[in-house]
Amino acid sequence: MIQKQPVFLLFIILPILFLSGCAKQHWTKTLEEEETTGIAQIIYDLQKEDDNCPTSFDAEALLFLETPVESKATQGYLQIKSPSYLKLVISNPLGQPIYIISSNGRTFQSLDMTIRRHIRGSVRSLGIRNNIPLIIMNGDWYAFLSGTLPSQPFTIDQIHRNAEDQSVWVALPKKASLTGTLEHTYLHFDPVQQKVLGYLFLDDKGETLANIFYGDQEENGEICTVQKQIHITELPWDTKIRVELKDTNSNILLQKKDFVLPVPKDYSKQLHP
Repeated sequence: MIQKQPVFLLFIILPILFLSGCAKQHWTKTLEEEETTGIAQIIYDLQKEDDNCPTSFDAEALLFLETPVESKATQGYLQIKSPSYLKLVISNPLGQPIYIISSNGRTFQSLDMTIRRHIRGSVRSLGIRNNIPLIIMNGDWYAFLSGTLPSQPFTIDQIHRNAEDQSVWVALPKKASLTGTLEHTYLHFDPVQQKVLGYLFLDDKGETLANIFYGDQEENGEICTVQKQIHITELPWDTKIRVELKDTNSNILLQKKDFVLPVPKDYSKQLHP
């Protein structure tokens, strides 16, 4: 039976979820230079087209967590602004907010209405406290949840052929982890249909941290679309996360100030530097 838990959060769900997962071979070979150049050009051209798309959206979000021993679910109101501004509001059955968390990719704030507490701090410290890889904590959440190309321009060094079909895995620039090692992000891309299929995160040993992919994508010919179903898999202990977005509104123009949480006077305050 699925239980509702309001403190189930999109990017700090459980510390154990983001420990290194089992290694899996996603690709077979690295493409030759000529083919790499052609696919890279397709991606760069698509990214230019994305410049004309909205840079923020809001939606009703259904969040599901499934492990071999239990399943949990909750729902909330989600706001996102490119590249990494994110706010999630969890409400009770009466529609009253009981928990809010917001981040700009570098710092975060949270309000717990049940105990009247405000917490603010750095995303880095949040990652350290919960053993979550930094590459996920301050990643491009707009791209991850909308199913689009990375928001910022990037260079492509290598492209690998997928092990099961003609899609490819594009190696994005490496980033330093919390321990000083390098963590890797790969863009899963279909060069024929010219669409993003997902994102893969690996540690410096090549073990999977998380794999993001999307549900059935509607072939409506539109460029500026937001995915309706996001899956996060290849987590330890066969844990799976699913995010379903409903009533998505890309016409909303969110500002940075929309992700600042005013602190009520009677709330206690905590700082996580």
